[in-house]
Amino acid sequence: MPTRERSCNPDQAELAAFGGVYDALSPVAYGLALRIVGPELAGQVLVDAFVLLWKTGWKTEAQAELRERLLNIVLPMAIDGLPRGAAALPERAPGRLAKSPIS
Repeated sequence: MPTRERSCNPDQAELAAFGGVYDALSPVAYGLALRIVGPELAGQVLVDAFVLLWKTGWKTEAQAELRERLLNIVLPMAIDGLPRGAAALPERAPGRLAKSPIS
């Protein structure tokens, strides 16, 4: 499916709506990136994923569809962000969930 780039001049309502999408979906997207690349790169993966989501259009989808699409953006971005030769995911304490830096 072809993608259209978003306008560079959004109005305030569009910015507020996208802010709501960010608030709702960033914790799970950040958590996925954090588990794959660790805290050094997870924030950048999150930013890049939301920029791509913005550029490819987001207003016509339900939140559940946006969540799925966002995670499908984050996953390959995070994997591509792993250093060459990385054999395993970063270690973390069992039972601890990552917190979003935006809390």
